[in-house]
Amino acid sequence: MAVARQKATEAYYGKILDNQVVRWQRAKELRTYRAELAQRLEDAGPDEDLDSTRQWLGWIDQHITRTDPTETLPDMPATPELTPDDLKPYLGSWSPHGPEANVNSWQRQW
Repeated sequence: MAVARQKATEAYYGKILDNQVVRWQRAKELRTYRAELAQRLEDAGPDEDLDSTRQWLGWIDQHITRTDPTETLPDMPATPELTPDDLKPYLGSWSPHGPEANVNSWQRQW
């Protein structure tokens, strides 16, 4: 059970890390897009609606700050509260409910 708990916890942490990397990659893409828009703004002609674009760039900046996991240093995730179902994939043929769960009712000793 201890090994199953460790493996389930590692899988839980792995999912959190994967989510952070996806969000980080997305933030990098958004920064690239934002830089392109900023360059376009610098090259804009006098008859274009620049105030609206500036507002949009400001919102993009705020969005990136809110969603990029590297904007603040992340904490170690809390240890998950694992259920028996969380342990099943790591127990092979063993039951997370104890050895009695694998015994037929006629085999149980009362």
